[in-house]
Amino acid sequence: MYFQCSHFPPQYSHLNGEHFVRLTPMRLARSVITVGNLNWRGVKEKGVCRLMELGFMALGNVDKTDLSIKLNESFYKLDPSEKNKVSYSIGTGLTKIFSEEFLDVPWLGHVSTFNNVVNWRGKKIPSKVILHNSNKTPKEPDLIGYDSSGNPHVLEAKGYSSGFKGNVLQHAINQVSQVSDVAGRPPKTKVACFNDLSKKPFVANIVDPIIEGNEGCSLNISFEQLIESYYKFFDSLEFREISEEVSIGSKLYRVIYLPEVDCCFGIDLELIKTSSNLHDFTLAYSNTNFEREFLKFNELYSENINFGKDGTFFARREFLLNFNYFSGSNFEGLFNVHSLSNSLFDEKNQLMHT
Repeated sequence: MYFQCSHFPPQYSHLNGEHFVRLTPMRLARSVITVGNLNWRGVKEKGVCRLMELGFMALGNVDKTDLSIKLNESFYKLDPSEKNKVSYSIGTGLTKIFSEEFLDVPWLGHVSTFNNVVNWRGKKIPSKVILHNSNKTPKEPDLIGYDSSGNPHVLEAKGYSSGFKGNVLQHAINQVSQVSDVAGRPPKTKVACFNDLSKKPFVANIVDPIIEGNEGCSLNISFEQLIESYYKFFDSLEFREISEEVSIGSKLYRVIYLPEVDCCFGIDLELIKTSSNLHDFTLAYSNTNFEREFLKFNELYSENINFGKDGTFFARREFLLNFNYFSGSNFEGLFNVHSLSNSLFDEKNQLMHT
């Protein structure tokens, strides 16, 4: 897909212009699941079915093209409300991909996950970047992220299947312009991202209207809070009961098999265990070798597996069973013992459509 970027400040001025990123269903699914799962209200209501729901949204509504993906016929048969829901989730996943690829932001989540963290200091700020007209009153943006150095970033994601809408992009610009600081620190970037899903391949229009000042709002979400929430569900009893510890290379992962899409989602066990203590987590994260050990798979086997810098992966079952690198892992036990039973799926299936 293409990311068309503008107005980034000097530190990120190299991003201004057009960038092409190869996009696969595996990468989209992992990104949609990780950023969507941090919407803790959805997880509390639907539990592990939230993972299935997000996986279905990503894989069930796109088809692979030569170097990217596109919306498929199943998507266009949905009713308008369902299309809006899927478009939003895919748009959020694409924004997560941008944040990982270009901002070194592995951890991205929803501001609405946290209670009483938005503090309005004064009047709302008119954006200094006016590209289109928008009559909507801006609120705070949807997404908060931290990069691997612990710097905050704020983002607003839009996803539309009906083509580019300048007023929607401008509203996103106005939203991110409202944030003066995150936990007392100015955000490194304020990213408004409009994802045009009608294009083949997808096109994202991205604007960073960086503004300094004390008005607007503060987001009182620390790095420690975001990390703890990011991994919280994966340390829950519900997730442990239907997942398995699996060794991959030199690391242990907690992995769940999603039979409805015949894929696995896994997350670094050490990052789960240390996520409630920022010092321990930072030390564990600094000792990982994602670039050297796993991210090479994203290039060589991108149609079958995708690893993220947040310690997660999403992969096709058949690939994990048949590729020699994973031959020493306990995936057979995972598929035989810890796959979701039909009874569990039937019991919670109705929640996925509420």
